[in-house]
Amino acid sequence: MATLTALPVVRTGLADTTAAVGASGDTLTNTGKEWIEVINGNASACVVSVGATIDGTAVVLQTVSVPASTGRKKIGPFPPHLYGTAVALTYSVTTTVTIGAYSLSAY
Repeated sequence: MATLTALPVVRTGLADTTAAVGASGDTLTNTGKEWIEVINGNASACVVSVGATIDGTAVVLQTVSVPASTGRKKIGPFPPHLYGTAVALTYSVTTTVTIGAYSLSAY
């Protein structure tokens, strides 16, 4: 499980940077200004489960299906009063699935 670093979006532009999703999931540090983009190159759809820890229990708050082969979805933002400061992400498939994390933290 990796902790994703959200890239700040700036007026001068941002080059997309993506990485392979974690086989056991990922965590996104959350201020409420972040979102992720999942790119699925797998032959199967990828279901992204977005969750949080509430009273010590992991809870899935949302699931998003990213279509097979060339699917691409932007997911978020994640209100801190619902998701807390760490968003938990898991994936139904991980082979040839990449993720980017972005933030409007500069604004």
